[in-house]
Amino acid sequence: MPRVLPSDVVRMIDTVFSWAPSGNAKYQVQWSMRGDLNAVLVLVDKVPDSILQLSSEQFADFIWAQSSLRSVVKSLETGQVSLAGGVSWPMVRNRNALSTLRDLLSNCPDETVSETVSTLSYLNEPELIQDIRLDISSAEASFNEGE
Repeated sequence: MPRVLPSDVVRMIDTVFSWAPSGNAKYQVQWSMRGDLNAVLVLVDKVPDSILQLSSEQFADFIWAQSSLRSVVKSLETGQVSLAGGVSWPMVRNRNALSTLRDLLSNCPDETVSETVSTLSYLNEPELIQDIRLDISSAEASFNEGE
């Protein structure tokens, strides 16, 4: 199975919901958007936890945004919508939940060094050490995922 990276999810959000980077949702969430939102949520679930480098407050907002968007999808699927045929975009703090999710993912790296990778203390160049550790970690992740 292909590895889903934060940048993959951000790219999808930006493609399908072009307003998301600005956070200015111009419309309600419409019934026709339920598949797009669900696809975003499925992709988010496939991002490896080790890549989600978020503070505790950011992680809480991440879960808040995901849960809010799942509720919206459920409302759309069950027909619990307004007379206009949609529901309001949920908010996380003072920002649209989809934009919040996008912003949090855009700040996560696509690659991280696994804690199991040696520190390579016998080398003296910090940048080289980081590059090699990242390569080893990436190779291990690929191997473990059968790639």
